[in-house]
Amino acid sequence: TRWDFTAYVRDTLRRLPMHVTAHVSEEYAVAVAHIMEIPALFPVIAASVEGPDTLSYDPDSLYAPNPFTRTLRIHNSGTADLQLDSVRLSWDDSLMRAESATVWTAGAVVPPDSVFTLSFTLRAESHVQEKTVGLDFVLHHGGGKSDMIAASVYLPALRPGLDAVVLGNAQLLTDPISIYRPDPFTKTVRVSNSGTADLQLDSIIVSFTDPAISVIGATTRVLATVIAVGDSRESEWEFRAEPHASSGYAAIRFLLYHSGGEMLPLQTEIFIPGEPFSFTLEDVNIPDRLIARGDGQGYENNPVAISFRAENAAWFASSLRLLRVRVEGEGAEMLTTQPRTPAIDLNPYATSPVVRDSFFVFPATYDRVIRVYLQVESSRGLGDSTRVDIFVPRVTTTAVGTVPVPSGLALTGLYPNPVSLRGAAYLNAAVRSSTPYRWAVYDLLGRLCASSVALPPSDGSRFARIPLHALSQGNYLLRVMTAEEQITARFMILD
Repeated sequence: TRWDFTAYVRDTLRRLPMHVTAHVSEEYAVAVAHIMEIPALFPVIAASVEGPDTLSYDPDSLYAPNPFTRTLRIHNSGTADLQLDSVRLSWDDSLMRAESATVWTAGAVVPPDSVFTLSFTLRAESHVQEKTVGLDFVLHHGGGKSDMIAASVYLPALRPGLDAVVLGNAQLLTDPISIYRPDPFTKTVRVSNSGTADLQLDSIIVSFTDPAISVIGATTRVLATVIAVGDSRESEWEFRAEPHASSGYAAIRFLLYHSGGEMLPLQTEIFIPGEPFSFTLEDVNIPDRLIARGDGQGYENNPVAISFRAENAAWFASSLRLLRVRVEGEGAEMLTTQPRTPAIDLNPYATSPVVRDSFFVFPATYDRVIRVYLQVESSRGLGDSTRVDIFVPRVTTTAVGTVPVPSGLALTGLYPNPVSLRGAAYLNAAVRSSTPYRWAVYDLLGRLCASSVALPPSDGSRFARIPLHALSQGNYLLRVMTAEEQITARFMILD
């Protein structure tokens, strides 16, 4: 006898006891027991994630490959259909974004021993730190069940690589005209990007250990430039060196600011030759005292002449750029405008021709000291100075050109002589006359320059004050006249 049974699919193992009893001739019965085992039928998920799990640097797309694709491979190795409801992909990095849908909800039935695949495309942005990004695939299936498949992708750090070097002149040579060759000398800062990301070069600052070195232009340059991977940028700097009294190396320092605040110091050197040098006064001739004239009309050798030479005791050419003579003391005035610019060129180790200047000293009735300051300066900024004190004795004024006459007309006390137009510009004269008189001023050609009205008689105790503002520098005659007589004296006017 045959019986047919139908077993419904279950996901658990079942053992069913079966009993068969056979009755024979209504008299006998035979019983048989049987255990039927029905295996469980259920899907089994064997999943894997295929595709690149390590990215590498690429100058065009940052990473290679980028974008990249990871494929979820779902294999049903079980004995029943797999009801796949949805798949969701997530990761833990904000610098990675999806270029395809990250949630699949279409649903599918995966028969036993079948494979179902889903692909997800992602793109990675630049990472300054290396990172392994976790990828989590969550599978929902079988009407409420879920499984998570974990994968990852390694992202290398993309950093700029700053390589910097200073090129340019390493040594200067002496030159009698330009002091050094080359002039100016150059240093070039070359910055290269050997890394895997763009390099932001912000600024460069230069400084020196030698104060006799200067940069042409500003010491700070704001560059604000981006150097691509594999590229370089050069910044050329020009410098000048002042003459050095000794040879040696001078350091030049550069500070490179990049990537929004980071700093890289660089240092280079330049050899600068040198030897002692100076620009000095030589053969200075300034008297240390004046001698009063015997006639009471001032001093011998007045205006006072001074002379000197300038020596360029240096290995480079120069010029006498500035001369300044200054006199301190009452009654002393320069006859030339100060300072002066002689512009005398001097070769190395050469001495200038004699340079002269002068000043005038007005007489006074007391002893005094006049101080003379002499200063020279070269076109290279070198210079020298000296100081001399001159003793000036008193002057006792006497009659000048006095001619005795019967009427008693006399002219004395002519002061000051010379007269300075920069001062009060008056000539004082003591006139003694028993009758009314007048005065007149003539130049040496006999032309009348100034005159007075008739003045009352004078016993010589008062001074006639003669204004000279309208006259120019030169020699003049003062004539004092009465109705019967006249007397003449000579005086000088200085500008």
